[in-house]
Amino acid sequence: MTNTVVRVGAVAAGPSVATIWEGMRAYFEDAGVPIVPVLFSSYEEQTEALFARAIDIAWNGPVAYVRCATRSPDCQVLAMRDVDVDCTTVMIARCDSRIGGLADLRGKRLALGDGGSRRGAILPLYYLRQAGLDVDRDLTLRSYAAGPAGDLEVLRALHDNAADAGMMGRPTWDRECAQGRIDPAVVRCAWQSAPYSHCNFTALRDFDSGVAQRWTDALLKMDHGDPRWGPIMDLEGLASWQSGRSDGYEELAAAIAFEDERAGERGDETGDLMTAENQSTAGAGLRDPPRRLAVPRATWRASAAVWSARLLPLEASSCNIPGIESPPGRVPSDDL
Repeated sequence: MTNTVVRVGAVAAGPSVATIWEGMRAYFEDAGVPIVPVLFSSYEEQTEALFARAIDIAWNGPVAYVRCATRSPDCQVLAMRDVDVDCTTVMIARCDSRIGGLADLRGKRLALGDGGSRRGAILPLYYLRQAGLDVDRDLTLRSYAAGPAGDLEVLRALHDNAADAGMMGRPTWDRECAQGRIDPAVVRCAWQSAPYSHCNFTALRDFDSGVAQRWTDALLKMDHGDPRWGPIMDLEGLASWQSGRSDGYEELAAAIAFEDERAGERGDETGDLMTAENQSTAGAGLRDPPRRLAVPRATWRASAAVWSARLLPLEASSCNIPGIESPPGRVPSDDL
């Protein structure tokens, strides 16, 4: 048992905040490693809080993690979901398109669930550049909604001959095939990326090593078969927690560096990719975004010492989340 309360940050971006984080708080209380969940309206806010030591651990999307690792190369990856390991992107092509690889996309129509944003297609654009393609001249990009719905729109576009090929996460393709919604006479998988990593719990190097180990050990023991915790894990889309690893982000880091340089050259005001984590993970073919952290309009309670100056009560409702903190700001619908 430890009296140290671990402050765990997460971004509010889904309809299940009360269930997930009250469940996580209860789990860690039961495990003897108490936590205080701290909710943020954006990854930018969460990252600043982590580096201000206002939180100890951040539940990061992949772009946010790369930002942290660039800023502090020795930051720690404590744990990940089983679905965050060895993710892949696949390219699906029409059987009559004569597309056998990325290079064959020249002169073709490529569908992406990117929400109409370069930031939402960060990995596909990287793969195309690696294949020697100029995305502005060599092919036609067709944009569809970001997220899982966009992946389904991409598949529909291929079946309807509105596109020659499309990219998405492997789980979407496997699931649609298993459910019999793919016509193998019309579309097929023509290419698959190298594996990469997705979300993780990130801590800075100076986070107390003993507390970090106890917290991680407790998390890894969370049992999906336990009726108290299984529903929480289902909402996060995992069957088990895995030890963290810092590899698998190299291609994403290179893609982010390219987009940052491009944004700087063009003077774009929206160069920071963290504001589009949902788009980037869905359109880029990262694993299906977790169902996470919707913040009901509650009365937020503030106690984190460094962060407290920024905390203000939001509009109250009949839903309160005891033990969960949040800074003010918008409640995003599209941050991973």
